[in-house]
Amino acid sequence: MYPNLKAEMGKRNISIRKLSVLTGIPYSTLAPKLRGEKPLKFIDAKSIKEALGTAVSLETLFSTIAEE
Repeated sequence: MYPNLKAEMGKRNISIRKLSVLTGIPYSTLAPKLRGEKPLKFIDAKSIKEALGTAVSLETLFSTIAEE
C-alpha cells in the first residue's frame, strides 16, 4: 500500500471499504489497486484524494516512500 495514503486514511479513520463507498469505486476494484496488484488510474487517485479531503499532493499521497 501507499504509506502516505494509509496515514491519511488512519487520521480520518477511513477503511478501504469506506473509501470505496466515498469514491464510488467498487471494493473489489479498489483494494487490489491500493495493494499495488493492479494499476491505479489518475482518475481513481484524484477521486481518492477528494474523498479524503486532504491537502497532501497526489504525488506525495501515492508515493511508495513514506514522508517523515
